[in-house]
Amino acid sequence: GGALVAVGAGIAFAIDAASFGASFIAVAAIRPRVPERDESNASALVAVKEGLRFIRKRVWLWGTLGSAAVAYLVFLGPTEVLLPYVVKNDLGASSLTLGFVFAAGGLGAVGSAVWMGSRGQPRRHISFMYGTWTLATLAVAGYGLATAAWQLMLACLIFNALETAGTIVWATVKQRHVPSAMLGRVSSLDWLISIGLLPVSFALTAPVAAAVGVRASSARRSRSARSSFPGCGRSREARSRFSWVAASCPGPCGRRGPSSRLSVSAARPRASGARARP
Repeated sequence: GGALVAVGAGIAFAIDAASFGASFIAVAAIRPRVPERDESNASALVAVKEGLRFIRKRVWLWGTLGSAAVAYLVFLGPTEVLLPYVVKNDLGASSLTLGFVFAAGGLGAVGSAVWMGSRGQPRRHISFMYGTWTLATLAVAGYGLATAAWQLMLACLIFNALETAGTIVWATVKQRHVPSAMLGRVSSLDWLISIGLLPVSFALTAPVAAAVGVRASSARRSRSARSSFPGCGRSREARSRFSWVAASCPGPCGRRGPSSRLSVSAARPRASGARARP
């Protein structure tokens, strides 16, 4: 990516557009299966209401979505907006350097996915997920502390590796504990709620950076994002909030008695095709 931008921004956008065109052709070539119409969910509005009702009754769902929304609000804006600014204005580097920083993040994400695939799901799903996401938001502070390009690359690699590990666990938990009839609605609302405050994050980045400084903004918002996840603060209330969310998750998600001691192999779907209970 950085090499393409270095050659020319127009060429980079053209290749990017061509990749979307190839994806469109591939999707168009797929033969869709027409599902039977579910008369009980005839309208999109009814489907949204049922999805919200399902999420509201499960603390592990709405607690995670709310925490993610706050975390993205306080750290994603600085990550997307201020990182190019730091590379260009503080380090005096080029778009090629920025491309290498983002490439390091992609390398970390791929490595994390391979590692997670080889080790299987952790026994305490929610504990692991919140832990990796919290450490990932702390890695954002590296963007504000870095004084060289390799330090930015290291921070980006760590952030994306940890973020990917938590996201893999989160996707697997949803697949196992959300009924198939509700999975599409829950996943749609997951995206809607989690990234719903991103426009506000982008809008606040410039005034906050102007008030406290570009590097201080990244560091402070990293600390704020960490405290948005239940149990990731130092207070007793934060730890109690995490216990409440983790205990509400079915299966080996938190500290919930004998079920939390299930092995990874026992947690996998049975050969008979039986699906885990929601």
